[in-house]
Amino acid sequence: MVEGAKLLDEVQLGEGTELALVGATGAFVGRLPESIVQHGRGCDVDRIAQVTLDGEPWLVQRYPLAGPEGRVADIVVARKTDAGLGTLFPHARGVLAGAALVLVALVIAGFAIARRRDLVSTRVP
Repeated sequence: MVEGAKLLDEVQLGEGTELALVGATGAFVGRLPESIVQHGRGCDVDRIAQVTLDGEPWLVQRYPLAGPEGRVADIVVARKTDAGLGTLFPHARGVLAGAALVLVALVIAGFAIARRRDLVSTRVP
């Protein structure tokens, strides 16, 4: 038998996605809040449910784990959903922050160039 906590540590999911291994008695190991785990246990198998916890939306899904004598445990998978710009593509926040820094640098350079030019003087033909 493999210890549940060790199994969860060895499984790598996408950024922000967490797992919980829930036994038949309701005891669980994992990094998910208890209310998310309990809601996940009540979800239909292989269906994604939306849950709000402390004002933050979560997506929750449950998979049964069967043994030779029937269902042994449930695996609950959940992640906070963030509908902001950071979910457009992988590393979006970093790319957008970099683009903002480049734009700030361009504005500063533009002001520096405009300051060097004497736009007030009049030309005599």
